[in-house]
Amino acid sequence: MSELQLIYPEDKTAPHFEGLRYSTSRELRLSLHSHYTHASLELLLIASGLHDLAKVVIEAPTSRPRLVFLTTEKIERLHEVSTLVGEWPEVFRLAYRLRAGVRLAEDDRLCLRELSEATGWDPEDVAEDLAEIDVDPSARAERYRELHEKYFREALEFEAKGDDKQASEKLWGAITALIKLYAAEKGVFVAHWSRGRMESFITNNIKPHYRKLFRDLLDKGATLHEHFYEAHLDEATFEERWNELVDLLEKAREIVLRI
Repeated sequence: MSELQLIYPEDKTAPHFEGLRYSTSRELRLSLHSHYTHASLELLLIASGLHDLAKVVIEAPTSRPRLVFLTTEKIERLHEVSTLVGEWPEVFRLAYRLRAGVRLAEDDRLCLRELSEATGWDPEDVAEDLAEIDVDPSARAERYRELHEKYFREALEFEAKGDDKQASEKLWGAITALIKLYAAEKGVFVAHWSRGRMESFITNNIKPHYRKLFRDLLDKGATLHEHFYEAHLDEATFEERWNELVDLLEKAREIVLRI
């Protein structure tokens, strides 16, 4: 056994094991200290280095978890994602509730709405992506390509109809999806709801002669993203900003999509 880690998002205190048994029937039995099981174990996550486990059984004196989530094939990936606990615990909790199909609480729905607003993605697309948060990013590349094309197409359609606010937000969604795609192609996870994380990806993972293009893309994209909420651009300014941003996006697409 190389490692066993228990993560309980609702409680930041470290849980303790009372007993651990790994049987030949490919079943892991885990007993928890009684002082820990007084909590409502709605969501319990198990990360293990045991690659041949079939299931996990939690033995608790008072209650049984409604869900046990086990990741055995790529423990390193879960460790990487688990850094979200410290920085965005609400996102981590939401991600695993979505993955498990657990009913979302009001704060989960609020978190999902905020992520949708930050990324420019529809809530359904954010939810679907979060539910796959522990998957190797490269395996999600084609999906990010689809999302990019979807939001770019919708942005152009809204702009043609004269709906500058919706066009602005869809274009922002196309930009964040393109960055997610570029990161996925490089096998890198990027929290695309965080401007800082996208900036860090550009600095650390994109060739120097391309960085200015992608930084300009984020800078100008953020202005139209703000326009969606504030409507602060007049018609002439929007048109100039729109054309500048689409031109930048087309150049970035040539790099990422290898057109």
